[in-house]
Amino acid sequence: MRIAVASANQLKISAAKNGFLASSFSSDSDSSLTIKGFSTDSNISEQPISVKLGFLGASHRLSHLSSLAKKSSFSFDLFISFENTIDIRDGKAFDICCCIVEHCKSGVRLSFTGHPTPLPMSYVHLSLSTNFSETCGSFIHKENPNIPASNWMSHFGGIDRVDDMSALAKKAFNEIFSACF
Repeated sequence: MRIAVASANQLKISAAKNGFLASSFSSDSDSSLTIKGFSTDSNISEQPISVKLGFLGASHRLSHLSSLAKKSSFSFDLFISFENTIDIRDGKAFDICCCIVEHCKSGVRLSFTGHPTPLPMSYVHLSLSTNFSETCGSFIHKENPNIPASNWMSHFGGIDRVDDMSALAKKAFNEIFSACF
């Protein structure tokens, strides 16, 4: 199985690998598994605000990935893209991971969202003050240097970002295999 991840971010590549290895369609060792990350553009703000924008960013990443993969010496079976976003509901903010998986041969795309993590609105206001060019996570890290900007979720009542994305990838891979294989 050959999977391309729409990011060069090791956190996202690890989540895709963990998710695939935990899926129903993976053998225990899966020595035939190849996962390659590509640096892609979301073409949205650094801190998207809404699930709709999260999926738009993930979709842009997949489109960019598709063109990069065609230039690569590899062929791929699946593409996967992740984009975290902030969703505001009833005056409360939540970080949500949006995920799209695509079966390369058929072009079938399926979309999923991860576990919503509560986020104090003060960080959304700080991100807004930069016109969303800085993420809420970057402000959390500035105030709490021991909390990583890219994986702060477990410190605010959510689950670890890699665990959330891995579970999301597992679900995405199971569903795409059921639909296309």
